[in-house]
This record gives sequence, structure tokens and C-alpha cells, in this order.
Amino acid sequence: MRPPQPKGVFDMNDNDQQKAVSNFVAALAHALCGKAGRVEEFISKTRIVVTGHRPTLETLHQFAPRVLNDGIPILWISLDEQLNGMPTISLVASIKGNTYIIDTCLIWASSRRSKVRLVPSNFDLGVFTFNSKLELTYTEKAPRKCWKSGTDGVANACEQLREIQHQQIIQGDVFPLPEHKRAA
Repeated sequence: MRPPQPKGVFDMNDNDQQKAVSNFVAALAHALCGKAGRVEEFISKTRIVVTGHRPTLETLHQFAPRVLNDGIPILWISLDEQLNGMPTISLVASIKGNTYIIDTCLIWASSRRSKVRLVPSNFDLGVFTFNSKLELTYTEKAPRKCWKSGTDGVANACEQLREIQHQQIIQGDVFPLPEHKRAA
């Protein structure tokens, strides 16, 4: 008989999994905002979808009319167990009259203490950042020229996310999920 293994997000019961995902979203919001305490505000200004798989570009395109209508960006967070806690984020956003549909962004930070940004994985499509008003902004210049030179920033951001999650555990933080409905 195998000894019991620690639970990962993918082998928990529904309630435990929802709590883990909620706390993960709160940690990501903290990292993207640059400070704690703004989770509810972040969630109110960003639509968040969390799944175990990346969406297709066709799926992301279906969200574009809604984003164009209300201006609220969508972050589709894919938590693939194979990536060891590194989220892949797809986004649909309308910024200054331009519509962005990016199927793969990585979290990136210049240091373990700096604000986390979203960088398209090929590092040639700029960078997305949440400003102090929690509005998603876009800059054409990526923080690095290519994936190889950008891996240090991805590692910094992932480490920062793990540290925030660790602090949540130590402090006993539990973040409620926004109300949602399940399909029958």
C-alpha cells in the first residue's frame, strides 16, 4: 500500500479545491496589484476564469464582444499540474481602443519583491500591468527580448506567488469565491 501523498489542487474534493483555487486567485491578485488587501477590488474589475486547461483562441474570441462592451478584462488562468504551480494566463482586454487576445501569458517580475506583470510567452508582444487603479495597461516593449533571457523574471514571479501563498497559510487566510452557478 502506498503512503498517502499530499493533496494537490487536482486531487482534492470540490470544497477543498474551491478554497485552494480561491486562495490562489487571491495570491495572484496580490502579486499583480503589488500589495495585499485589494483582492475584492481586483475581482470586481477583472473577470477571472480558472480551469485546468488553456482555452483555444476561438474560445477567447467569443469573449471579445463582452470585453469591448464593458471594458472589463478577462484573465483565464490555467493551472496545469504538470507546470508545478506556474500558471498560464490567457487574456482578452480592450485598452485604449485596441483589443488584445493573447492565448499564453506568463507571470514575470524583475525581482522577487517587484510587482508581477503579464508577458506574452514569446516575449515579443509587450507587457500587461495593472496600474494603481487596477486598470490593465499595455506597454509595447517587453521586459526582455526573448524567452531565454526572460526566464529569470518568470522564476521571480513564481517564487513571489509561492511566498504569498505561504503567508496566506501561516496567517490562516481564507478567501471566498465569488458567487457562481454550476451547470446541471
